[in-house]
Amino acid sequence: MTATRRTRLPAEWDSEMSDEYEWVPLR
Repeated sequence: MTATRRTRLPAEWDSEMSDEYEWVPLR
């Protein structure tokens, strides 16, 4: 999921909001 999330979200979001999106389901 992490790899998929990185491709959809910018690197900045993944770095700062990695914890925030840990519980967010992929749409």
